[in-house]
Amino acid sequence: IYLRDRSTEKNLKNTGLDNYTNIHFATHGLIDDEEPDRSSLVLADEKDSGEDGYLKASEIFDLNFNADLVVLSACQTGLGKLIRGEGMVGLTRAFMYAGTPSVVVSLWSVSDMSTASLMGEFYKNLIKDKLSKTDALRKAQLTMITSEKYSHPFYWAPFILIGDWR
Repeated sequence: IYLRDRSTEKNLKNTGLDNYTNIHFATHGLIDDEEPDRSSLVLADEKDSGEDGYLKASEIFDLNFNADLVVLSACQTGLGKLIRGEGMVGLTRAFMYAGTPSVVVSLWSVSDMSTASLMGEFYKNLIKDKLSKTDALRKAQLTMITSEKYSHPFYWAPFILIGDWR
C-alpha cells in the first residue's frame, strides 16, 4: 500500500505489479480528450526520480499487470476519446492492454466521501462475500441507494465495470 508521499510513479513502476490480484487507485484522474494517451492518474511527485508524478495512459500501456481487477477510484476515469475503428481510447483501454481484464471506472466527477463508502461496500462484497465483480458493484450501489446520505445517483451511479464481469 502506497499512501500520500509514497504513492509515486517510481514506487509503482518498481513494484511487481504482476503479483497482485486487485489494484486500487484512489487519486485524481486527468482526462485529455484531444490526446487520450496523455490522460493520467495523479501520483505524488518525487524529486530527482526522473518521473513527473503523472501516470499517463501511454506509460500504462508499457506496464505489465496480472491483476484480475483494477479500480480507478478517481474522477472521469472511464472517459476518453472515441476514435473510429478503435473505440474509446483512454485510461481504461491502457489498463486492459497492460493485462487487466476488468477495470472499474467513473463516468463523471465523484465525491470523496461517498466514493469511500461505495468502495468499502464493493470490496466487502467482492472479498468477504465472494461475489462476482459485477454483483459486488451492483450490491454496493444498491446499499448506497438505500442510504439516507448517498441515495442520489450522483453518489453511486458514476462507477461502472468494463471488461470481464466474473
